[in-house]
Amino acid sequence: MKIRILTFVHIIIIFFLSCKNDKTPIFTCVSDLYIKDSVEVGAIANFDFKVKNTGNEVLKVLNQTCSCECTFLDIKNVGIKVSDSVIIKGKITAYLNDKGKSKQTLCTFKTNTKEVFHRLRIHYNVK
Repeated sequence: MKIRILTFVHIIIIFFLSCKNDKTPIFTCVSDLYIKDSVEVGAIANFDFKVKNTGNEVLKVLNQTCSCECTFLDIKNVGIKVSDSVIIKGKITAYLNDKGKSKQTLCTFKTNTKEVFHRLRIHYNVK
């Protein structure tokens, strides 16, 4: 009987030691954003999009870059709580040499998630 109790206790201890409390933030956002209205040359188009943390740990956006200097995102030291979301505001400037073209810019976010980098492609037309 004593051996059975010790074996049972041993199995319970191993079970609890093998269980991990894997806390991980998850970056959830659209991968493609389409700006409805055409952007006039020299004008600034404002847009926004939502980033949500669907994980179980605070999501931190550590850095972001965009593929052209025409795009600006207002995202500084963002920490998103579990199950929470933030609206990120952005601006795109259209240049003369882009007149009449469909354009896109790629923004990359560095985060504290398992998949460190996340991308957002922004599509727009220039008048």
